[in-house]
Amino acid sequence: MLKKLSVEEFINKLSSEEPAPGGGGVAALSAALASSLNSMVYSLTVNKKAFNNLSDNDKKIVLTSYEKSKELSGLFLEYIERDKEAYLGVINAYKMKKDTDDEVRIRKQTIDRALEQAMLIPFELAKTACEFYEEIETALKFGNKNLIADVAVAAVMMNAAVESSIVNVKVNLRSLNKNGEFKFIEEKTHKYYEKSLIMKNEILNSIDFLK
Repeated sequence: MLKKLSVEEFINKLSSEEPAPGGGGVAALSAALASSLNSMVYSLTVNKKAFNNLSDNDKKIVLTSYEKSKELSGLFLEYIERDKEAYLGVINAYKMKKDTDDEVRIRKQTIDRALEQAMLIPFELAKTACEFYEEIETALKFGNKNLIADVAVAAVMMNAAVESSIVNVKVNLRSLNKNGEFKFIEEKTHKYYEKSLIMKNEILNSIDFLK
């Protein structure tokens, strides 16, 4: 499994002739890194003096966001595997026989299904990554102030995950959206792109030394 590889092994595999991991895996890894970095901020916040001085309600908000950040780190890693399987599915579909009319028809149907899956996985990733900005904002508000730069990096990396995912949505969408049946996907990805950029910039612009 790709997620079980060491950093060095992953990088070596990424730079090799193997078809996966590729851009989709990198997008998922970017999201996992961002959420893990957010978790680190919480790890160095909870039960410290500033945290203990918070109201019970604010403590609950922090702890809930902390747990969600850890949970989503695992989920984003799963997307590395899901993207690999989807991409290999597309490759295998294109390798199918096309000697007869039936084979041509079945091959086309299989390719379309594989492309749709390869499109939906990064689409889901972009959506979940966009939603994660709420946890980054919570870390910005309540997290250890000595780690404010790490919060900023988490926002930058999460935006990279969103933008990278959208690239992978669009590359598969171009082969599927000829009759406009996936127009809603195109519209949604545009909204995710805009939202991510806005959220990233809002977070960075709220940090004094980055202004």
